Amino acid sequence: MNVKIYTTSRCPYCSMAKRLFDEQNISYEEIDIEAENMSREEMEKIGKGSTVPQILIDGTPIGSYDDLLDLYQSGNLVPDNPEE
Repeated sequence: MNVKIYTTSRCPYCSMAKRLFDEQNISYEEIDIEAENMSREEMEKIGKGSTVPQILIDGTPIGSYDDLLDLYQSGNLVPDNPEE
């Protein structure tokens, strides 16, 4: 599973999304849009909106933290190698 999460440093939902990934032992690449000087317009082209976090799994935009939580609660968020 290839996960990218676009974040900002002051975003509580970004922190909650990263914590969920950490608790499930799912590695992710974090892109801080402030450090990368990305605009909200660029975010909208990458993900499903202009807010953070924007999360992509295997190149597919899944949306924000609420969308990630829905995916997790439905049992559809599983790492490639759950035994690792």
